[in-house]
Amino acid sequence: MTGSDRRRGVIHTRLDGATCVVVSSAIPEDDPEVLLARSTGLPIIHRAQALAKELHDRVSVAVSGTHGKTSTSAMLSHILTEAGHDPSYVLGGRIVGGANARYGTGPIVVEADESDRSLLLLSPQIAVITSIDDDHPETLNGLGDTLALFEDFTRRIPTTGTVVVCTDDPGGALLADRICRNLGPRVVTYGSTLHDNVTIRHLRLRPGNSHTTALIGGQQIEIHLALPGRHMALNAVAAAATAHLLGVQPEEAAVALASYRGVDRRLTLHGNHRGVPVVDSFAHHPTAITADLNALDSVTDPRGRIWVAFEPSGAARVERFGPQMGRALSAAAGVMLLPVNSQFTVPAADLLDPIRQELTNRRVPVWDATGDPMAAARLLASRAERGDVLVTMGAGTVTKLGPLLCAELDQPALVR
Repeated sequence: MTGSDRRRGVIHTRLDGATCVVVSSAIPEDDPEVLLARSTGLPIIHRAQALAKELHDRVSVAVSGTHGKTSTSAMLSHILTEAGHDPSYVLGGRIVGGANARYGTGPIVVEADESDRSLLLLSPQIAVITSIDDDHPETLNGLGDTLALFEDFTRRIPTTGTVVVCTDDPGGALLADRICRNLGPRVVTYGSTLHDNVTIRHLRLRPGNSHTTALIGGQQIEIHLALPGRHMALNAVAAAATAHLLGVQPEEAAVALASYRGVDRRLTLHGNHRGVPVVDSFAHHPTAITADLNALDSVTDPRGRIWVAFEPSGAARVERFGPQMGRALSAAAGVMLLPVNSQFTVPAADLLDPIRQELTNRRVPVWDATGDPMAAARLLASRAERGDVLVTMGAGTVTKLGPLLCAELDQPALVR
């Protein structure tokens, strides 16, 4: 909450009639609403506990994975909606032109969060695991610990249930190999090999979109997705495969995906001004940074460049992966570094040095954002030429630079 939301009267109004307060791990204990709920005796439960109650006695899907769970769960929710299955869903982002949550009488789709291990509170009938990567060093101890966490999650799926997992992802392939050896839920793999249950036969990446040929349930379909990037195409295959388990014909899923517009901050447009797209990216891990920059490379003109305003997220993550972040960002023509978005710890003064050093070593210009957002937008926008792409990248407030960049690009003499 910010600004007037913190006023006591507003908080009282928002809690009027409430029987419970639901919090995520991102909400601090001294949040005004949490303090008020505690003082008035209202129960306070974790988001995953609330979701677990909703999953009970319903056809349920939980989408998890280090990368891709929000886009995949949104795509699945869109397919089910378009196919008339009246789904409920709770997503980690807002569907473009829609909402991040909906209540319906059909299947329920939720995200299962690995960052705080709360996915272990859920027991869905279907679990989708898009990727397994080393992340969240504040709660997880490397790839081995993360892999074990997801394996524990699959043990919570009923033996009559299904685990859908991506074997094109190295971590996903390791998990599939482990759980296929054990008695338990059915395992449905999707990937590019003939051994996968759902096979990607061909994937063509085009400027701003993709075209994937996939074999699902014995039916070959063509998935046209109006979003760039191989990772987005894989997410679409996961959504179509899962929808098939819920009774949606593969061809019907492909038709629905053709109208899918995305989730806010997942390679969505702030605007396109004077031949320069301004794109919003949620990427804040080296793997995601690389995936999004590779996807955006297909959007630029052949000689176009990518300019990035990057806001690192989480002091522990930056300390662990700073050099890798710098190497991933070196695919850009230049990078503006914003201060670290760290909610619970104060970042060290030199925390960004490894990112700067990697970029400097690769002769990529790097600037530090000033305290004036308009000045930062003006500096980055002044580098752009027609055919380039400007990107606001990160999980924090960097998205607010998007409208400022668009406004700067609208200046008549700016873009050449």
